[in-house]
Amino acid sequence: SEMEIRAKVEQMEEDFLAEQSTTFAVTADMARQYKALQEELIWQINSLETQLTNQKEQLDMTNHTLEELIKDKTEDIEGKDKQIQHLNERMNEMSSEFANMLSETLELMRTQIGEKLKDSTEDSEGNRVEFAQRLQDYSQRAYNAVSV
Repeated sequence: SEMEIRAKVEQMEEDFLAEQSTTFAVTADMARQYKALQEELIWQINSLETQLTNQKEQLDMTNHTLEELIKDKTEDIEGKDKQIQHLNERMNEMSSEFANMLSETLELMRTQIGEKLKDSTEDSEGNRVEFAQRLQDYSQRAYNAVSV
């Protein structure tokens, strides 16, 4: 009857209030968890952004150092190439000078020995030919040594 209905209504109001209190508590707890998670994520984002900025700066410094190193090494290589070219030119000049000196010396020797051979009446014609042939062989060997 009416009492039972009132008791039921009161029980339902108590249940409703308890459920409402529980819902508010759960909602408040969820809001706290959400805010805590949001703060943690914001902190992680800021930390990662700082780390990214530091790594970009380090990369820029490393790239700059690499560019300087490449520039220095390129200059070193160019200097060494010029030095090699200069030494090769000097070596070729010296080789040419030596070949000329050797040629002049051999020609002078040939002339002097030829004069001695003409003046020498003691030597036979065969010895002169053999001597001239040996002189020619030495001359040829000297030219070959210089041209190699």
